[in-house]
Amino acid sequence: VIIILYPIFSIINIFLIITSFYIILPLEKLNNYRYILRAKKRFSNKKLLKIGITGSYGKTSIKNILTHILSANYNVIASQKNYNTELGLAISSNDINEDTEIFIAEMGARNVGDIKKLCNICNLDIAIINGICAQHLETFKSIDNIIKTKSEILQNNPITFFNGNCDNTCKIYSKYNGEKYISFSSNCFVKEIEYKSTGTKFTLVINNENIKCFTKLLGKSAVENILLASYVARYLGLSMENIRDRIATLPYITHRLEVIKGNITIIDDSYNSNEVGVNEALNVLSLFENKRVVLVSGLVELGQNEYNVNYNLGKTLSKIADKIIIIETKQSRYILEGIGDDFNKDNIYSFNNINDAIANFNMILSKDNVLLLMSDLPSNYSV
Repeated sequence: VIIILYPIFSIINIFLIITSFYIILPLEKLNNYRYILRAKKRFSNKKLLKIGITGSYGKTSIKNILTHILSANYNVIASQKNYNTELGLAISSNDINEDTEIFIAEMGARNVGDIKKLCNICNLDIAIINGICAQHLETFKSIDNIIKTKSEILQNNPITFFNGNCDNTCKIYSKYNGEKYISFSSNCFVKEIEYKSTGTKFTLVINNENIKCFTKLLGKSAVENILLASYVARYLGLSMENIRDRIATLPYITHRLEVIKGNITIIDDSYNSNEVGVNEALNVLSLFENKRVVLVSGLVELGQNEYNVNYNLGKTLSKIADKIIIIETKQSRYILEGIGDDFNKDNIYSFNNINDAIANFNMILSKDNVLLLMSDLPSNYSV
């Protein structure tokens, strides 16, 4: 009897699960809408200066850098972690209190209209548009749709700062008629840059004022992000000396070219997921004289560009890495094609999953190695 009734009970159970889902869904949406309305009320405070950051990459980094610099003069609250959706923005608004002077929001998107929704919650005073590339091309379908979506941050004509080192961002800059400023221009640039594995020296120039700076953050992207954040900070009244001192104390940004010293040196770039970022990570890796090891699984959500981007990543890896640890995915197969036959196959290690790779670290790694993480390790693991 049980055997006969089991399929019937299974069908009933599936029906109940589906029915429960559709009953709960509108209630969940209503609850989320309530959170968003509360956030809009908090953001409506006219004394609160609201800054929004968008772009295909560097949003979290610029947010953290700008928050650190502005905190020298202002009471600043930023959106939590990498929360960059409507609900994430609403959750982060809970941190605003009567002493908060500036709120900095990270604004992400996967579809046309996403940035517009965020700006409807938080009406920006200042916008920042960082570099734009073919990130999330699978959902956006075209680079033009990505540019269009990032441009939605301009809908209420905020004062806007643009990354002048990106052609796609410069296209938006040229069409914008509001108050605007652009880095890598005669009014805002860096010179005398010295990249080392121990940190980066450069001279910061804003509005004909210049000052020598040092940061332990590594690579060109770090300087690019610091430059844009510093331009905003100078606009808001911080002195060049204040900006320099805050740059000198910038902490590493978690999972974004974060250097971790232990038995080996780790460069944790595991939250990076775009073509520009991974190439920059490999440039940073090349600063180290140690034996270079890369853990990689491949870049996703690139639509028709997925093969070429991962293939080219493999070609670059073959020139920079001494050892390559591959997590087997569809994308990593493209990477292996790019690595080619000239790379020593004894120095390529392939694993079904990240846990298998970790279990073999002692066999692969030695104390003179520097390990670049392009795939995320479990939070409870340390090397």
